[in-house]
Amino acid sequence: MLNLIHLNGKGKVERCFRTVKDGFFNTLDWNTITSIQQLQELYTEYLNTEYINKSHSAINNTPRERFMQDYENIVRKTDEQIEECFLHKATRNVRNDATISFSNMIYEVPQEYIKKYITIKYSPDNLETLYIYSDKNERLHTVKAIDKISNSKVKRADNINLYREGRNNV
Repeated sequence: MLNLIHLNGKGKVERCFRTVKDGFFNTLDWNTITSIQQLQELYTEYLNTEYINKSHSAINNTPRERFMQDYENIVRKTDEQIEECFLHKATRNVRNDATISFSNMIYEVPQEYIKKYITIKYSPDNLETLYIYSDKNERLHTVKAIDKISNSKVKRADNINLYREGRNNV
């Protein structure tokens, strides 16, 4: 049943494209178009006069009127929700030092993921920040790229005991 609904919706979209192609694109004199802005203006005029405000026999209404019937049912997404839909996805294996490598950068992740595979999502425009997601597609953590220069200047204790307590130093 779901496939049938999907196909019906797809047919409606394809019919819209065909109508626009036949009624607008195929009727243009392309030699007179001098700019994208001019094409946009002609298309907007076509939509307003010939498509969305003209009664369609299949719905016995104009597309604008039909859209307005269900306007209050439209759920608006926030910009953040929309951005999240377009994140890219990858899988990485977490090293013993709780880091992953991605796009020639190193990221520190929570230690609970050591020796495990994790799903990360990221924006190709901003590789400084990655997000760890669960198998249920829930955002769990945000991780940042390690700044190797700053990390190398961190003050550390001078006397590091390389041996665990209770063992003999040999």
